[in-house]
This record gives sequence, structure tokens and C-alpha cells, in this order.
Amino acid sequence: LFSLPTTSAAAGPRGRQTYSRYQTLELEKEFFFNPYLTRKRRIEVSHALGLTERQVKIWFRNRRMKWKKENIRDKFPSSKCEQEELEKQKMERAEEDEQE
Repeated sequence: LFSLPTTSAAAGPRGRQTYSRYQTLELEKEFFFNPYLTRKRRIEVSHALGLTERQVKIWFRNRRMKWKKENIRDKFPSSKCEQEELEKQKMERAEEDEQE
């Protein structure tokens, strides 16, 4: 009897969003000053860059996860190679401190 309108979500998964260099640079600058955006600022950024609020929100969420992973990796190296490299750097710093 009644047909439901089809939405883009029903058509299949969306493709990966690619951002221009300018958009990426502006998003990174904004992230550098504050990793969390207010709704008002998110609207301003999305209009300035020609993106949707949702795209900006998801970009910031993904960027925070990237930042978190990078910082955790520095504190807790996962591979033996990374551990050895950190030990080597510590030894070099200790030697430099002794020479001063």
C-alpha cells in the first residue's frame, strides 16, 4: 500500500570523504588551538570550509583518536624494536648529560 521513501543509507555505504589541502590545514590549525569544538564554532568552521557539521564533528573525533594513539605509543611502546629505540635514545641523553 504505502511505499517508504528510500534514503541514501539504504542505497549502500558512503565512500570515504577526502579533504582538500586547504580544508585539512584549517582543520589541523583549529585542532591545534582546541581539540574540542563548541556547536557554534563547529557551525562556523563547517560554513567556512564548505563541509557539513557532521563531517567536521567526525573529523575532530578521528583526529582526537589519532592524537591519543600517538601519545600512548610514546609512553607504552608496543614492539621490541620501538622499546630498543627508546632505550638507545635514553642512553644517548644520559651520555650527553654526563658530558655537560
